[in-house]
Formats: sequence, structure tokens, C-alpha cells
Amino acid sequence: MKKRFLSVISAVVALVICVCASGCNLVTKNSEREMNTVVATVNVNTKEDIYKKDMIMAYLNYGYYYVQYQGYTQQQTFELILENLINNRILVQNAVKEAGKNSVEECLSDEQKTEAKYDTYKAINDMLDEYAHYSDGHDHETDHEKGDTLTLTARTVPTNAANKEKDVDKQAYIDAGFDLDSTSARREAASKFVKLLKNNGLLGEKYDSDKQNITETTYYENLYKSNCESVLLEAYNEKIEKDARNITMAELTDAFNEKINDQKEWSYSEFVEALGNAKASDPIVYGAFGSYGYVYNLLLGVNDLQTAAIKEIKKDEASMSDDDYYVNRNAILAGTTVKDQRASWILSGYDFDYESKKFTGDYTFTSAANSLAFQGDVVKLKDATDDESAQYSVTSVHTFGLEEFIEFMDEYVYGASKPADTGTFPAWVKKRVTVPAGTVAEYDEKINELLFAFSTDSGSLNTWKGYAVKPAVDGSNSEEYVQEFADGARRLLELGGNSYIIVATDYGYHVMFYSEIINGSYGFNSLVEYLESLDIVKDGTWEDYLADMLDGWKDFEDTDNFLYTFVDSLTSAKVSAATTKAQNKIINAYRYSDKVTVYGDSYADLLG
Repeated sequence: MKKRFLSVISAVVALVICVCASGCNLVTKNSEREMNTVVATVNVNTKEDIYKKDMIMAYLNYGYYYVQYQGYTQQQTFELILENLINNRILVQNAVKEAGKNSVEECLSDEQKTEAKYDTYKAINDMLDEYAHYSDGHDHETDHEKGDTLTLTARTVPTNAANKEKDVDKQAYIDAGFDLDSTSARREAASKFVKLLKNNGLLGEKYDSDKQNITETTYYENLYKSNCESVLLEAYNEKIEKDARNITMAELTDAFNEKINDQKEWSYSEFVEALGNAKASDPIVYGAFGSYGYVYNLLLGVNDLQTAAIKEIKKDEASMSDDDYYVNRNAILAGTTVKDQRASWILSGYDFDYESKKFTGDYTFTSAANSLAFQGDVVKLKDATDDESAQYSVTSVHTFGLEEFIEFMDEYVYGASKPADTGTFPAWVKKRVTVPAGTVAEYDEKINELLFAFSTDSGSLNTWKGYAVKPAVDGSNSEEYVQEFADGARRLLELGGNSYIIVATDYGYHVMFYSEIINGSYGFNSLVEYLESLDIVKDGTWEDYLADMLDGWKDFEDTDNFLYTFVDSLTSAKVSAATTKAQNKIINAYRYSDKVTVYGDSYADLLG
């Protein structure tokens, strides 16, 4: 979601939210006249009144938060609310004036009007949906059999993951109108909705109860007007932001060179600290110390019974040697089972293709061909609609035995079961496989698919390149990880390429995949060199790619893309300052002029 220039406050939306929550009528026949008292008038482009009810509705929508949680007095809160209402009117009217038009609608294209009208229809239909769902006379013919869905733990999702916006035919949605009578639940919902509007002075004189023409209610008119204003101000804001975000490839190159030079100046302690804090948007681009690196950790964790059994080993034989301990522990770990952890994604309605049982969009890392299918049984309960995702039930999740999973993993990553390296290894090393670098398509992406699907170590998810690994230290008390993990990771870094090692600890089996070596030979000489090392698909030059990104900033999908995050980090402060400056300039030009009149006596009773 992009930040709007200044959110247009919709009093009627606030009213509906509050009334739905409380069941109370905020306006009665006796107080309706008082609620329609004018508290301010704004006349930048055309005269518009602000009413007492607007202040009260805004208080119920957000103002009470300032009183309860921010220490504001009632007087301070209502004064703030009035300023917001006035400033919104100033900004809207100024935008209309600059466009040389007489009304908000005249400033909008047909597409923008459709957008505003769609938002209005969607909001009202969503409200009717809520009424129908929670109605005491709920019509069960609208229900769907849920079947036997497993009780599942919520699974972490990839950073910034969000469902892809559906391509909705907004005009068709508008043409379909409001569903007021398809079921008894919808009829009851419509009746409650109309009653709500009537009791709160938002039905209006034009409404025909026989025709049930919702578009002729005062509520609809006000909500559509508010949405039109939001669209107008958003477009106004986007232009200011676009101008402020303008940056060239040469400027980005200079900034990246500065990053390289800064990292070259890092002390040893600064470098080590950066290893653990690096992320995709702020990577390490220069290495100068020792033999450091990263490994991906796919933990096949133990269950409670295994944990208890492992604790009992040394209790029984306190003098047991380490080698004997490993043998006994390995016997317990041999019973490890593995399950796909992503079932909660399906139940949460995240982007999912039922036919292939694969996640899509932000919920997968690879191309469609290489993404990892969900390892379980799924039943579709409801097809997707224009505004709702399909609904599913997860009836079972496949349980892998340890050896079965390792074979499955090999097949997925490498295309075939991989034989273990020959040689003598400690008892805590279950398997080691050496694979030449660059021989596996989408290697890092496939590993991330495995991590999100199967790793019971939540810390292994959403990292830059996995866990940072340091050279061996003097004394076990200084070791950051448990000894088997640390030693195994260092052995893995020596293998290089697309290799892996499986080591046992008291936590289970760690399948560690090689990620990256960060040492004196690691680094990049320029922004282009770094961008070329990433899997960014582009046509043409990087200059062309940047221009397209800036032009379509609002709708750019790959917001985790390094170039996108780099541009954002360099321009966000400038964009924020530009929008604030533009906003203040407009407001200051009119707020205390004869274009704004405030009637203090009309709302004095609200100040406490």
C-alpha cells in the first residue's frame, strides 16, 4: 500500500464502523438538526461546509485513540479533528482548482471514476456480507462443507509476501449492483443496512424503499464522494513523489561505490557484526577478513519424546564417551519424521494453484517449474471469485521418514539421489555431498523453498544468505553455535559449490547447504557488477530497467528487488520531505485566510 498525500476522512464510514460494533444509533430525530450544525466552511475553489456530525464521527473513528492512549484531552482531540477536516477540504479543493475544474469528478478520468465507484460498491457489499454472516437468522444455504481440516500452526511467510491483486473487471462488478435478495440472509442484511442508515440520518430523501436504490442514499453519495477525493489526492501525491524520487543510474552508481568504500573501511568488529545483520536490501559487498561464510540450515527437528530420550542417555551412563553418546543419539534421531509446514498458508488463502498444489506469487522463490508442491492432500471447498480467494481444506500432510526425506530432497534439488562422499567422518556427520558450483539451476531459490516447507528452525527463514559462519575460535566457551553445527558448517564451506552436509545435534538433524564464502576475495567493483550477480530478469539496459521501475513505482511487484530497495533507501526521505512541504505550502496558503471560516460556538460543547 502506498502512503496517500493526506487521507480523506470519511465520516460516514466511521459511523458505519462504530454502529456495527456498538449497535447504537448515533443520531436520533431529536438531535439530527444539531448534528447538521455547520462548524466550519472552506471556500478555496467552491464553498463546502463541515458539520458537527463530521467531528463526532471522526472522533469515534480515530479520535478516541488519542484520548485513551496518547494522553490528549477531549478539547485537544476535537481541535485536532477539526484541523484535519479543514485541511482535507483545503487539499481537495486546491487540487480541483489547480486542475482548472469545478468539481472533483471533473478532475478524474473515466478509469479513476470507475475505481472510486468500485471502491464504494465493494465497501457496501462487504458490509452486507458481514451483516449476512453474523445475522441471527444466518442462512446456511450459503455455507460450504468444511470437511476435516487439520489443526495447524501458523507458518512464517516470506518477507513482504502479499497475495497478488486479482484482475477484477471493476465495471462488471459495478454493473452487477448490490446483492440485496439472493438469500434470506442477504435480505435480512439489506433490511438492517437500510435501518442503520435511516436511524443515523444517512438514508436521504431520494431513497425509494420499493426500488431499494442504494445509490440514491445519502450514505452512498457521501462515500462515493470521499472515494473520488481519495483517488484525486492519491494521483496528486503520486506526481509529487515521482518528481522527488527521480534518480539516475549514475547517482545510484556513486551511492553504491560509497557503500563499497565504507565497507572497505570496516574494522574487524564492524565486519563481524555486519555478517549477522546483513539483508537483501543492505548486503555485504566487500570482504576483507579471514574465512567467513554463510550456510543455509534446514533443521529436521526432534519431537518431545525424542528430546526426553536424548536427555536420558547421559543420565543413565554419566561416564559415556562422546562417540558412544553420538551413536546412542543417532539411534534416537533415526526415528525423525518430517512434514510440510505450509498447510496454514493454504487455509489462510495465500496464493495457491490447486491443480499443481504449488504456491504462487510471493509465496514461492523459484520459477513455476521448480517451485515445491505442497506435500499433503487438499480439498477445494469454494472456487475463487472476482473479490475472494478460493477456499480449501487440508485433510492430511504427508509424513516423511528420515531416509525417505533425504531422497526426496536430493531429487528436488539435484534431480537425482546423491551418493554420500567417501571418507571417514565423525559420528555426528550423517551424510556429506560435494556438488560442483553452478551445476544446479535456481539452487538458492530451491533451498529457500525447502526451508519454508520443512525447516523447524524459524530463524532459518527470511535471512539474506543463511547463518553466518566464523572461523574456529579458541575455547568452546566462545563458540556461537553448538559444536557439531559449527564444525559441520566450516567443513561445508570448504566444499564450496552447491554442496551439503547433514549433522546431528540434540535439536535434530541439520541439513546445511553451502551458501556463500565472504573473505578477502569476495566483493564487487560496481553496482552493475552486483546487479548482474542477482537473478533480476530485464530487457535492455539497466538504465532502461530503472526508468521503467521509476515510472511504474506504485505498481512495481518485486519490492524485494535490490535495485528497488536501494532506490527507496536513497529517496524515501526526499520523497517524504517533498510531500510534507507541498502539503504545508497549500494548507498555509489558505488555512488562516478568508477562504476558511470556523464557527467556534457551534462545537464548543464538544471541547469539554
